[in-house]
Amino acid sequence: CPASNLKLGSGICDVYKLLKSGVNVAIGTDSVASNNNLNMIKEMFLCALLPKGLHNDASVVSERDILKMATVNGYKAQGREDSGAIKAGYKADLCVLNIESEHMYPQTDMINNLVYAADGADVVLTMADGRVLYKDGEFTTIDIEKVKSTVNAAASRIISEVKKNG
Repeated sequence: CPASNLKLGSGICDVYKLLKSGVNVAIGTDSVASNNNLNMIKEMFLCALLPKGLHNDASVVSERDILKMATVNGYKAQGREDSGAIKAGYKADLCVLNIESEHMYPQTDMINNLVYAADGADVVLTMADGRVLYKDGEFTTIDIEKVKSTVNAAASRIISEVKKNG
């Protein structure tokens, strides 16, 4: 998780060196404790830019490498062979983006657009194992207002405890 490593000052992972060595590199988001918005698209963007800056070479990691790290490599890391592609018999784990926003043009290389231009706000649908979890701005399986309320209450309790106990 590049954003988490940067936020915590943990350093920059040398993705290029790992890929060159044959390591299966996957991109993730860690947790809200160290990565506040859990935005995979932002992680892809950072994972694409950081190696280029680290090596002063724009060609060290391609957009296709980044897409693979954000999709199929994560499944490989988990030992899952029934996911990571859109094909019969595979889990339907999908994320659909609105590609009509101005920042997604020109549409000459959609993988490049996904890595460098897309934003988490472009997501219009997510599906896990064929089940729609998010569609057109609405969560389909949870009461998001209840979740927000529960999170705020828990955070208030924790802050109160910390203040009380110093």
